[in-house]
Amino acid sequence: MPAGQEDGVLRIGKRFVEIHGRQPHCIALAPGRVNLIGEHIDYNGYSVLPIATNHTVRVATSIDTHANSSLRREDNDDAGAAAAMVDITIAHADGEQGGHPARRITKHKHTGVPLDWSGEFASGPHWTNYVLAGILCWSDTDAMSDESSSIEIGVLVDGDIPQAAGLSSSSALVVASALATLSLHPSPPSLTCTHIAELCTHTERRVGTAGGGMDQSAIMCCRRGAALHVQFSPLRVSVVPLPTSRVVFVVAHSLVESPKAVQAATHYNKRVFECSLALAILDEAVGGFLGADDVVRSTLADFQRSRQLCHDGCRSLVRQHIREEAYTKVARQGEVSSVLGQERLDALLRRVGRDVWTLNHTFQPHKRALHVFGEAARVAEFLQLAEGPQRDTDATIVRLGELMNASDESMRDLYECGCPELTALTSICRKVAIGSRVTGAGWGGCTVSMVWSGDAQRFIETVKEGYYEPLMRERATASVGDDLGRYVFVVDPAEGAQLHMRERGDHAGGEGGWTPVELRD
Repeated sequence: MPAGQEDGVLRIGKRFVEIHGRQPHCIALAPGRVNLIGEHIDYNGYSVLPIATNHTVRVATSIDTHANSSLRREDNDDAGAAAAMVDITIAHADGEQGGHPARRITKHKHTGVPLDWSGEFASGPHWTNYVLAGILCWSDTDAMSDESSSIEIGVLVDGDIPQAAGLSSSSALVVASALATLSLHPSPPSLTCTHIAELCTHTERRVGTAGGGMDQSAIMCCRRGAALHVQFSPLRVSVVPLPTSRVVFVVAHSLVESPKAVQAATHYNKRVFECSLALAILDEAVGGFLGADDVVRSTLADFQRSRQLCHDGCRSLVRQHIREEAYTKVARQGEVSSVLGQERLDALLRRVGRDVWTLNHTFQPHKRALHVFGEAARVAEFLQLAEGPQRDTDATIVRLGELMNASDESMRDLYECGCPELTALTSICRKVAIGSRVTGAGWGGCTVSMVWSGDAQRFIETVKEGYYEPLMRERATASVGDDLGRYVFVVDPAEGAQLHMRERGDHAGGEGGWTPVELRD
């Protein structure tokens, strides 16, 4: 474990004792992720190429089971009564002063009645919802459902992944919380990294975003010094070499925050809906094989495979059968309701949320599908070059940069998930970078740039002088100065999530005593 991460483990262990008054049993670390190429195509069934960052979310937990319902029911008129319950207390190392007030969630168990957690997510996005989502990976286990005993879970969160920046701080929080409560599972050694990633993908949807699984897979499965090729249906991962002796990858923050769950209905989930609409139109054009449930379960990648088409062939079908102008909610022939039919429309809205229909009036399946098929083709070429015998040559590296640039242009023009600041930032980055693109969902957040190793410092200075200093002057705020490293930094492809458990009999106040747990590939 790198020295910085070891310090973080020791620090959160001490802080846990200060806040919860007892020792943590587990500490999990989950990195952020930077997607090199393959944006908004994981939920369309296509593969992606992310790396993990050295920034991490850290989650410490204690899990105590109390026999004979020894936790008191605080809301019962009979103060002496007791009942089995799940009692979860979530705190942040920064506390209320850092804008992270603690949250306590208590659920009472009733024989034969599954615990209903939906109400805990109904009040809107909140950072603790991601912690709860991670814990609920294990909601069906005996530990959580056994009516004969109560379970008390203490949680403490810390970390340094920039929030709402397109680096998957939210998914890292879900993964770390799931790992830190892994002992709730009756047979933890039976779980693989990909299985845990799939569980986290599913449970994070409780928070309100219809994600596809890239973030959780990268966070769980990435390996140091390499990219990760993540494929779906079924989920499988493989390590991809990068020309790291010749280039570095540099992240630069636009300073525009884009909280994915907050804007889901008009941004992220709307794009998921538009892609499903494109799938329905294409399916109808070639014979109409998909039922209501199939439109929800199937992807554009499934369509391509079923028709045995190349990416260009799919794009030709898009241009032929999906009109360029927007589709509307107006109830007439050729619009969304008519194209989908009520049954398929309802099925899709159950997946992405009815707010997508309520808050939007027009939809652009033509543009979205062109991006998806084009981006899938770029990922395939990037992968072929990165794994090829000429991967370290100038020509190959320049072509990788061109693919990154093309991806960014498609994100801006076809997927329309950019913002003026990102456009300005990528333009400045390209003055030095081989290639530069938005990474993450978009609408703000970060860019990732591939830079010749010898140009890294010149790149950082160029971005500082061309983007950050003018922006600070415009906002009449202090210069970035010593904080520059928070906004622009080199990413050394890092290891995926880690779990550490306290050694038996160790009662030290957070000083050492942690054993790494090997997670199965």
